[in-house]
Amino acid sequence: MRVNEKNILNILLSKEFWLLSLIFAYRELKIKFAQTRLHYFWVILPPIMGFVITTFFFGRLFKISKDIEYYNIYAYLGMMTWYYISYLFLYSSTSLIQNQDIIQKSNVYRLVFPMAKVFMGLIDLFCWIFGAFVISFIYGIKINFGIFTLVYTIPLHIITGLTFGLIILLFSVKYRDIYQIVPYIISIIMIVTPIFYHPYMIPEYLRIFLHLNPIAGVIELYRSAFLDGTYPIKNFTLSFIILILLFIVVLLIFHKKEKQIAEYV
Repeated sequence: MRVNEKNILNILLSKEFWLLSLIFAYRELKIKFAQTRLHYFWVILPPIMGFVITTFFFGRLFKISKDIEYYNIYAYLGMMTWYYISYLFLYSSTSLIQNQDIIQKSNVYRLVFPMAKVFMGLIDLFCWIFGAFVISFIYGIKINFGIFTLVYTIPLHIITGLTFGLIILLFSVKYRDIYQIVPYIISIIMIVTPIFYHPYMIPEYLRIFLHLNPIAGVIELYRSAFLDGTYPIKNFTLSFIILILLFIVVLLIFHKKEKQIAEYV
């Protein structure tokens, strides 16, 4: 897949693009667990730790759970959503820097590398989702037809994290100082997003800003799928439309400036 391909749609629809993304994802997976003793146990550890944190720290220590039914899975789903988005935010934005040797020696389409991070993170995400089913079974939460909304919730989840990651990537390949503020950006977004608390806890006059936050929308979609609606999803319609349009624009900009991006890597 060469960078001189003029039509980005042809690239995204080609088997070669997706095959290369999977190959690089598998390569990184092997490197990640190559010299670890616990190997693939590290994949299931984050969901376990997420459940422990939400149950004992936020649920019992801070006593947030008294106002929210099934708080264990409620906060778990929020943490699950945030885990994957923050993963894409951090790693897709640095994917070109991490693969600069390959980029300098080949003419591979650069979007392959952020997409490889998407596939890497999906392994963790599916473990988190499996954990949500286990928690639902343990606490006697009935799974209904709302669970089929995962069909479009997961793609929205991917688009959200990848969009933010590509935006940081576009700026940071030239201005490396941006990498230094990424952790602060992530921390601020985490605070203003209802991961561990209910959206109704936010003052009504501030909820307009919440409804423009697509991350909050994805979280509520997951909660709606497992808990049969905890907050009106229609409130996030505008944020999802803006997100998809922004994603398209970011892809077009990335494609247009790809050769320039490669020069700075």
